[in-house]
Amino acid sequence: FLVRRSAPRVLVLLGSLRAATMFDRVSPVAAFPPCHTLHEGWCGSNAWWTSAHTFPQAFALYAPIHFLPALIFRWKKLRTVNGAMEVLSHGVVGTLKSTLFLTLYTGVFSGTLCLLRNLRRRDDPLNPLLAGFICALSVLLEKKNRRSELAVYCVPRVLEILYGAGSRRRMWSYVPYGEVVLFMVAMSIIMYCYQNEPKNIKATYRDLLVRFFGKC
Repeated sequence: FLVRRSAPRVLVLLGSLRAATMFDRVSPVAAFPPCHTLHEGWCGSNAWWTSAHTFPQAFALYAPIHFLPALIFRWKKLRTVNGAMEVLSHGVVGTLKSTLFLTLYTGVFSGTLCLLRNLRRRDDPLNPLLAGFICALSVLLEKKNRRSELAVYCVPRVLEILYGAGSRRRMWSYVPYGEVVLFMVAMSIIMYCYQNEPKNIKATYRDLLVRFFGKC
């Protein structure tokens, strides 16, 4: 429930935090370098190139994500022409939406960051925070259920960024085998939901768990 209601906020937070860590060691009073010393061409062309470069990579990433579950769990529909066309169209639309989301995410961040640093004439954490906030709104291209999935993926990334930033500032120290403990906690939550609240697990993931652990 919390993930479904907070998915867009989590993605905005992730984009902002991840971007801010890029400049966590930059002094606000440091000499301001022009953008052409940081990337080739003018800022608009750099943002466009970033998007164009991201599109095929994002497509290659998301195509298996959208097509493989259909081939594994909905293979019976492939026996008929109408079923196969339905699976194909659903996969193509989902892949294109996810690809556009990631493409806009990177392109908008690149362009917005250049715009902000040139308007403010300085490099500090505020620029990537604002750029991350704006580019994360591209998640609205995705379906609501996909936003929840992205939020599930982004939550541990947010915690990882906060942990890394705190470690660099010596706010806390490394915990031996801490990742093992986190994995144990995560698996306990998943198995609790699988045993007691299976309806809260996405059907695709639930079917996968059934294959491994049997019906609850």
